[in-house]
Amino acid sequence: MLVLDTDHFSEWEGGSVAGVRFRARLEPARPDMALTVITVEEQMRGWLAEIHRHRDPHRQVSPYGKLKRQVEAFAEWIVLPWDDESAELFTGFRRQGVRIGSMDLKIGCIALAHHATLLTRNTIECACACWSSGWGRIRHCAELAILGVPRGWRLRGLHLGSRGGLLLQR
Repeated sequence: MLVLDTDHFSEWEGGSVAGVRFRARLEPARPDMALTVITVEEQMRGWLAEIHRHRDPHRQVSPYGKLKRQVEAFAEWIVLPWDDESAELFTGFRRQGVRIGSMDLKIGCIALAHHATLLTRNTIECACACWSSGWGRIRHCAELAILGVPRGWRLRGLHLGSRGGLLLQR
């Protein structure tokens, strides 16, 4: 399963040039795709803030229309939950000192918990650690966890098999 982070979902739904290219690349393959409830939260908070910025009810018509379209778009997607396993992963990463934004880390933890591949462009400057051997030495890329990406590397996505890992690109 392929999980889109909030930025990728925005491009997918927004119809930008990048979004159209992105759809054209993925639609022929038709992979199982999902979002996380964190993406839903982030998108909803944005539209609700836009609505509440306007005191004039007439100026709220357009944002409410966009909110309605957003809710309808979510109905077409699998939405992965924030569950106990995701929360445990999140807590463990925080205890390890992982310095990734909370929402991005939550999205990553949900993908990990559901053995999915996360599409993200986020870059992280911290040390990688091994997921399957107690945060020890890195043996190969398939064993990396969401602890981060070394300087000079780019996070291309999160590949999550039985051992977890990051898809990195120099």
